Amino acid sequence: MSDTVANGLYWVARQILRMIQLLQSMFDLFAGGSKVSFHGKNGYLTNLFFSNDTVVFAYEVVAVIGSALAVGFALAAFLRRIFDPGGRGQMTLGRILTAMVKSILLIAVTNSLVTMVFSATNMLLSYIHYTANLETEARQEVVLDDRVRAAMARALNTLGNYSLNESYQDTLNVNLCFNEMRSDMQLLDNAHVFEADYAPEKNGDSWQSVLALVANAADLSREMELDEEDPQLSGALIQAMDILRKNQKLPLLQGTTVDDANTEASLSFDTVLFLLNTMDAARNTRYNEAPDVSDALRGDYYTGKKSIYDVEAVSASFDLSKVNFFILYLSAAEVVFSLVVMIFNCITRIFSMIFLYIISPGFFAIMPFDDGARTRAWIRMFLVQALTVFAAVIPMKLIILFVPIILDMGLQLFEDPVLNQTAKLLLILGAFEAARRASTILAKLITESNPGSVLGSYEIKTLSKTLSKSLGKEIRKAVKKTI
Repeated sequence: MSDTVANGLYWVARQILRMIQLLQSMFDLFAGGSKVSFHGKNGYLTNLFFSNDTVVFAYEVVAVIGSALAVGFALAAFLRRIFDPGGRGQMTLGRILTAMVKSILLIAVTNSLVTMVFSATNMLLSYIHYTANLETEARQEVVLDDRVRAAMARALNTLGNYSLNESYQDTLNVNLCFNEMRSDMQLLDNAHVFEADYAPEKNGDSWQSVLALVANAADLSREMELDEEDPQLSGALIQAMDILRKNQKLPLLQGTTVDDANTEASLSFDTVLFLLNTMDAARNTRYNEAPDVSDALRGDYYTGKKSIYDVEAVSASFDLSKVNFFILYLSAAEVVFSLVVMIFNCITRIFSMIFLYIISPGFFAIMPFDDGARTRAWIRMFLVQALTVFAAVIPMKLIILFVPIILDMGLQLFEDPVLNQTAKLLLILGAFEAARRASTILAKLITESNPGSVLGSYEIKTLSKTLSKSLGKEIRKAVKKTI
């Protein structure tokens, strides 16, 4: 594959992955994971909609009509009792009066009850988000024995000596320096010294950080030809030499640990998808032997220190012609589809709840006529909509918690590294598919109904049509009996 084609495929991949990044943020917003601002007032989107003056006014108008209808239905039930005493399903006068009082009270307190439901769901969602954001750390001690310290000292001494050369940036000088220090670097690599993150931007430069700079850019398994040019290795060696030229008293960090912390903030699905398709593409071939998203090369992208959208950094780290763009496009399409479906489910839930809230007085008003059957149906519908958000949020948070476990190099599904990473990618895509279907499953459990009556997958138009038919039917029956 030519560089031009590879760069073009990478450009397309960046656009798709940016879409995934955007969709992930939008899902957090519509699922109640982040707050929004409305005229300077901060809050969750659902709460802001329900507290909006327009929605409150609409409910108050319907509430007045519903209260009048409750009295009307009570009168209709009373007349039906008098003129048709033997009719099926007749209610006693006491039950009719009690039902009318209940319906009016429900209409009066529905706003407070809905507020309580939202407060409870927001509290549970906040706890779920908090739990998912807790860091899961895997710490491994890097043993700094005398042999390791001596190897670091020799390698740094070699770097220092070659940095004194006036033409220290020449290809010959750089390659001679690398070949002389390579055996010590191999010893340090076998001691897992370069697997740690020494965070020079936070801890300052140290023995380990300077040597790790070179190791992460080099192929330690072979010597460099004296006239061979490797821009990545040359740049790392020159940078290390510049550090030593400015500061010859670098500290040796003690008690160093390999710290692999994964949080929701650092775990971005777009980054994971890209890295899983670079397992044979590292320019430093030693990172292709046992590839892992948290190795020294890919770890900076996985934890967010480097960006997969940084063309210069990615081109220096990976051979774009070896990235599996075909699998990347297919897996990205599945993730995009799953996220879009879940986002629209969350949006549909918001407007379904607003619709149910506004029309609730009409259903409560029928209570004196149907002994609360429509009221119970409304409560069941509203609870389904209120609880289905957990069917979207919880699976997504479980994905965030399980992805680091799936990607851990300790989990070996196949001996072949590429096949192993492909299987892990399929696991992650399967988790997205399960998350997409979870809303329907939860709705079935709540309603205990057949698949055709699951409200979690209804569109607002279908829901509106069903409820309006039921309400209109009862009104026509009441009018007919009264006449």
